Amino acid sequence: METEIEQNVQDFILALTAAVQQKTYIVCVCPTSPNHRHWEGSLASSLKGMESVYVIKASDVITHYPVSRIEDPHAEETGHIPYTSPSLPRWVL
Repeated sequence: METEIEQNVQDFILALTAAVQQKTYIVCVCPTSPNHRHWEGSLASSLKGMESVYVIKASDVITHYPVSRIEDPHAEETGHIPYTSPSLPRWVL
């Protein structure tokens, strides 16, 4: 799974690199499981130098809008929505 995530991150960076020549992009990184949180920093670092790309990291949003629990295993299992109701509006901007 790590290899697949790494490939997806690299594909996203390549696609965004080509696209930024035409538009401005805001990349919002939603919270993920603790096992994959290192990808947030890796992605943000890779995009940092790109013109017309603004990154909003999950950790930044959580700092400004704290909730007691972000993950909801039941909602993830039943509807593939991994967030609790109080935290969801913060990610749907």
